[in-house]
Amino acid sequence: AKKVAKKPTFTVPEPPAVIVKKEDIPVAIESLPEASVPENTVLKLKARKPSRDGTMRPAQASEIYLTTQDLRELLKDLTKDPAVAGEVRSVAELWAKAEKNVSQNPEVALGVKSILLSAKVGRARIDPYGQASLKNLYEDDKYYVIGIDKDVDTNVVTIWSKEVEVAPGENLVELSSTDIIYQE
Repeated sequence: AKKVAKKPTFTVPEPPAVIVKKEDIPVAIESLPEASVPENTVLKLKARKPSRDGTMRPAQASEIYLTTQDLRELLKDLTKDPAVAGEVRSVAELWAKAEKNVSQNPEVALGVKSILLSAKVGRARIDPYGQASLKNLYEDDKYYVIGIDKDVDTNVVTIWSKEVEVAPGENLVELSSTDIIYQE
């Protein structure tokens, strides 16, 4: 009788259970399955800016970004230059000047937009009445509202930055002159 060698058998051990908490996973809200996104938590925005005559008027067509980091943190790599490092005001000034002269400094303007787009939780454009809204946000999270307005008539750039907390339901946030970190 011929001896047949037994084939060795291998058992693959079960991988250890890994517990991952929601806050440990960086996920943009747009990529979450529909069932896991809260539907009733809304952030309504009103944005106003000073005009040349000193009166407050609604911002129009301003870009608003909702992020989980403030502007200085988001743009820290752009401010390695000691001339602009440190203050939020100088970061905002760098961005505003790049927006004013996009043809002279396209890489800075595009770099800032790219950073904001990759860091955003939400994005909105202000309507002609100075309003916008962002829906399906997680409540009890701390966010930063970062906005930029470029007036085509005056070439004045206004940048707002405001830390906000989102509660369940409807939240109203007003961006006014006290939230402007740069205007020129």
